[in-house]
Amino acid sequence: MSFGRSTIHTSAPLTNLTVKVFNDPENFIAGRVAPRIPGTVRVTGSYYIYSRSNLRIDGTIKGRGSPSKSFTRDLDSTTYTTARYGGRMIALDDDVDEADASIAQMQQDDAEEIAEKLALDYELAVYTKVTTSGNYASGHSISLTDEWDDYVNGDPIADVRTGREQVRSAIGRYPNYMAMAAKDFDKLKYHPDIRELYVYTGGMAVDPSTTMVARVLGLTDILVSKAVYVSSDEGQATDTQGDIWGENAVLFYSGAGMGRKSSHFLRTFISQEMRTRSYRDEEVEGTWTDSDWKYGLGFINVDNTTDLKATGGYLIANIRS
Repeated sequence: MSFGRSTIHTSAPLTNLTVKVFNDPENFIAGRVAPRIPGTVRVTGSYYIYSRSNLRIDGTIKGRGSPSKSFTRDLDSTTYTTARYGGRMIALDDDVDEADASIAQMQQDDAEEIAEKLALDYELAVYTKVTTSGNYASGHSISLTDEWDDYVNGDPIADVRTGREQVRSAIGRYPNYMAMAAKDFDKLKYHPDIRELYVYTGGMAVDPSTTMVARVLGLTDILVSKAVYVSSDEGQATDTQGDIWGENAVLFYSGAGMGRKSSHFLRTFISQEMRTRSYRDEEVEGTWTDSDWKYGLGFINVDNTTDLKATGGYLIANIRS
């Protein structure tokens, strides 16, 4: 008599292996596109914006015995606001008691899952902010008809050069970074026009780095988002997965400092740091893990304090066919 596998072996889960798809911290670039203001700020507040009066040529020649020409100080301010973002999960006592060792760390798992969900929301918030053309000053956005994955007609070098000059003419500084999706960078780094110039910036490479491509384009580095998320509704038989960053590239200037009279593209205003707490729920006999933080996003270099249209960046939309 022969036995079937189901007769002689029960399907017991392994105790030293579990499988999970997740984003590494390096997958996210939101915190580098919109670096945080040092310390915490109020829930709502304002910050000063100097006028461009310092750039005006007013004729400073002096006659003998005449005083220097008088200039006026022109200073304005604009407001920011932050909002709370958070989530919670519960580990029931019964589940913890009955769980196999490999999944018994439920509260730790809950904290990690909530943190990733909040990171995904933050990544999406920054992406949406910087890829909405209406958020940019006139001339600071373009939608391509010759995409960068079109190796015959696409001209990323010329497109970036146009954007660099637009930002420089607005804020007096060239953009030093570009942000984009991983699949778009993978196409860009093998564009024939880009590859042709590698020899002048460090030699050929089988897998060109972000800094290699950046040097060709006159940038310090390229920030590549590898963050993925499930785009299908909960409960579907098959999950559909996609990228947070879409077919857009953003050129922007990010300064080294954050002090008075700084010049930047976008910043994150944090009025409450990320916090994680746990508390009992005796009614259902479980322990909640709850994480939240408060933040808001604000453009720093803007055309004026009324419209608040970004001038420290340049949006290149539709880079992928």
